Amino acid sequence: MPDWTQYFKDRLENIKAEELIITIDMVQDAHRQYERMVEERDVKHYINRYMKLMWSLLVFHKPFEESCSICEGELFYYTDLIDSKVIKGCMTCGTYFDPLADEAVVYTETQARPATKLELLHKGIID
Repeated sequence: MPDWTQYFKDRLENIKAEELIITIDMVQDAHRQYERMVEERDVKHYINRYMKLMWSLLVFHKPFEESCSICEGELFYYTDLIDSKVIKGCMTCGTYFDPLADEAVVYTETQARPATKLELLHKGIID
């Protein structure tokens, strides 16, 4: 197994069902990505689309409700392990945002992992 797939292997093997959040919008977004993926003929692009599809189901985001204010990229919810704060991270430009204030946050160093359902409930991001 290639090294770059290790994160997904670890996440899939260690995630608890109660930590996983998949909304209808996330399923619709994943379905759209899947349709693009099956039409792709270039192997490199196919793999990139596959990894994006996996990421979109394993990390909570609001695909049709919000986007990065800098580049319009997708925002995914993470927990910064240094500050124990929930943050939103842009998949395209790498900017992090405070999810409640919607302001860019500068991190010189971050150790982020996907936010759990409990963390998102606690911060009032989901109901």
